[in-house]
Amino acid sequence: MILFLDDNPERLFLFKSSVPSARLAATAEEMIDLIKRHKGSDIECLYLDHDLGGKIYVDSNDKETGMEVVRWIIENHPSIKNIVIHSHNTDAAQLMLVALLRAGYVVECIPFIDLKLRELSAVYHDVLVEEE
Repeated sequence: MILFLDDNPERLFLFKSSVPSARLAATAEEMIDLIKRHKGSDIECLYLDHDLGGKIYVDSNDKETGMEVVRWIIENHPSIKNIVIHSHNTDAAQLMLVALLRAGYVVECIPFIDLKLRELSAVYHDVLVEEE
């Protein structure tokens, strides 16, 4: 299972076009609900944006950020194989990265513009075919 959090409709469309099986969320609450619903199954990769709600450079203490999802993950320890933080807010992305690394997750920061969507399509196609 591939989960993707972003509030930008264009990025949601681009990611879904490349990874059709991905589950999308535009708010922290929606993503937390998705993770809860799939807690029993492995999440292959979780993509997290930080700034949500159409805002930029949001304080990480705000509940409508990817950091809220990170806080929930750290408290609940769902099975997630890989996490990619794709936020362009580099300061907040680093805070998310450090918190998740300390919690023992495999995580990296790759700004959305640097995601190689065509390559992801091929990689996740192979993973999802193996799951069937």
